[in-house]
Amino acid sequence: MPRVLIPVFLAMLVLAATGSAHAADPQPQHRCDDYDPAIAWQEAPYEHFSICYTAAYADDVSWVASWVNYAHWRLAWKYGITELRTVRDATPNDPSDAYQGGADGARMHVNVMLLPRPDGNADTGITRFMHGWGSPEADALYGAIADPVRYAFIPYVTPSAPNWSTADRWGMLQAPAGHFHAKNLMHEYTHAVQHTIRVGETEQRRPWDYLPLWVTEGLAEFEGGAHTTDFYRTVGYERLIRYVVEEVPDQVMLQRTETLAETSLATITTTDVYFGGHLILYWLAETLGEDVHRRLMRYEHETFNAALMAELAAADMTMEEGWAALRAWVAAEYAAITAPSAAPVLPPPPDA
Repeated sequence: MPRVLIPVFLAMLVLAATGSAHAADPQPQHRCDDYDPAIAWQEAPYEHFSICYTAAYADDVSWVASWVNYAHWRLAWKYGITELRTVRDATPNDPSDAYQGGADGARMHVNVMLLPRPDGNADTGITRFMHGWGSPEADALYGAIADPVRYAFIPYVTPSAPNWSTADRWGMLQAPAGHFHAKNLMHEYTHAVQHTIRVGETEQRRPWDYLPLWVTEGLAEFEGGAHTTDFYRTVGYERLIRYVVEEVPDQVMLQRTETLAETSLATITTTDVYFGGHLILYWLAETLGEDVHRRLMRYEHETFNAALMAELAAADMTMEEGWAALRAWVAAEYAAITAPSAAPVLPPPPDA
């Protein structure tokens, strides 16, 4: 059963220090206006993010801001950042780019767009973290904003919108509404933190940027599952294990051969980047301690696989042994979850 624990003291300290995600910047900066000019946006500005909303759904702002604020400080603590920044402020694949790591990039401000209705970027089945500075799309979106920071967007259908009441909105795990929204907000904000540390998600980028998609999405799922609500840490976790074993074992439990430099080796990977990635990163946290996520995000090896090999070697495992240990762990977790309950201990009958 899961042993990854949320540091409750951290959440208490965050709330004590910040109140209910109180606004550090009292004046809106028109950060929301260019997302969809047809919408009359209002802005609730905070130090690292803004909540962009419409007047009809103003009551959603405080709840969403409290979860985004919690996500920011929890993830900043875990991954060792002080503020959000762009890793690079240039075209990703241009070899003439000067690599800007972490604190050398432009400051990033995240706009959480609470949409009054679904649009092409988000609906009741899709949310996303939108970045892409340096691309024509980003220039068109950000270019009209005269501000010395770069913007990222999390479009999200506002929790009180009627669309949620008619959609299969709680996903595979059938989570209650508040739990579902909290998990999604944590997931998307995790991507903002990932882009502060390094760019990833494609092997076409330079090696020091590369993170496999199963790692970026798996970590976002892990943070949303392990560090939001009790539902995801208990019921959600059990349903994840059942889903992996009973529904998609061939997609999740996948071993692939990679060619790295002059060495061909087996590596742990998955084609189910969300659930499979979540499962593998959960196992790594259980086996090596949760700080392994931070170390893998900040790896300095030539490749991600080399970094993963080094982590397993520190625990006296080869990649093949790690793969076997992962499969054994999944089997043990599934057996524990599906085992019949022990018979109750009954008191002795009363005297006749």
